[in-house]
Amino acid sequence: MADIVGIGCACFDIMMIVDEYPVEDTKCGSKESKTQCGGPCAVACIAAAKQDIPTKFYIKVGDDAYGNSLKNYLDSYGVDTSDVTIVPGGTTGFCVVISNRSNSKRTCIGGGYRGGVDLTLKPEDINLDDLKNAKYLHVDGMNFEAALYAAKKMHEFGGKVCMDAGGYNPKMDVLFNEIDILIPSETCTYQAGESDDFETAAVNMYNKFKPEVLVCTAGPRGGIIVENGEVSWFRAFPVEAIDSNGAGDVFHGGFLAALCRGLNYKDAAEFASATSAIKCTHFGASEGAPHYEDVVKFLKERKGC
Repeated sequence: MADIVGIGCACFDIMMIVDEYPVEDTKCGSKESKTQCGGPCAVACIAAAKQDIPTKFYIKVGDDAYGNSLKNYLDSYGVDTSDVTIVPGGTTGFCVVISNRSNSKRTCIGGGYRGGVDLTLKPEDINLDDLKNAKYLHVDGMNFEAALYAAKKMHEFGGKVCMDAGGYNPKMDVLFNEIDILIPSETCTYQAGESDDFETAAVNMYNKFKPEVLVCTAGPRGGIIVENGEVSWFRAFPVEAIDSNGAGDVFHGGFLAALCRGLNYKDAAEFASATSAIKCTHFGASEGAPHYEDVVKFLKERKGC
C-alpha cells in the first residue's frame, strides 16, 4: 500500500530549452528537448517515489497518445497507477514548456482538457482502502470534488492532508480549511494573506486557515515556516540552475518523503529545499527529481555553508 496518495493534476509536457526566449513571429531552434510527465501533484508523487516512498496517483486521462504516455511515465518511476483511468474518447491535457537558459526561467503554455468526454475524478472513484493505509494525501486543487471528499475521509482515518497551493481563489477556501500541511507559493501567500509583506502575509494565511504547519516557498530566497504560531525561515541552496520548471512540485514531493522518513517540519523543509535545488541543475521536472542518496550527499557537502 502507498504511504502517499496523490489526487490532482497530471499533464504531458513537451519541453524545450533555448538560449533566450524567442521573439514573436520568429523561428529558433531548441538546444535540447524532451517529453515527460508534468503537473504539480503528479510530479510531487514522482519525486517521492524516486526517494523510495510508496506512492499512488489518481487521475483520468484520455485514450490518446498523451494519456497512455503519462501512465507509462508514472509507471517507470515506480508510482502506483492502478487507479489511473484511461477514458475512451477523452482528450489528455498537455503543456508546452519553454525553458530560458539565460535566466533559468520557464514559460508554460497549457492545452487539452477539451472535448465532450468528462475526465473529472468523482468521489466514488477513490478507493477508501488507499486512504486508510496512507500516511499522507497530497492535492493541488485539481479534481476539486474528489480531493475535498478524500481530504475529509483522510481525517476520519487519522491521516494528514498536504496541499500544493500555486494560486489563490476564495472558492478554494473550503478545501484549504481541510489541509494540515499547506504549502503555498509566494504569489499565493501574498494573495491569501492580503499583505505586501511576506512574513505578515504568511502569518495572516496561517491564522486564516489554521493548518498544522504553513510552508511558504519563495524560490531562491528559501521560504517561511509557520508552526504553532512561530515564524522561521528555511534556506535555499545556490546552484548553477539550468531549468526551474517543476522545482516547487519536486519540493513538495521531497517534503512529504522526508516526513515519511520521520523528519520534523523544519528539517523536512531543509531536505525539500535541497531536493528542489538539485532538480534545478537538470532539465525536466520528473527526470530531474533526485534520489534519496543524492539529497543526503548534497546536504553533507553543503553542511555549514
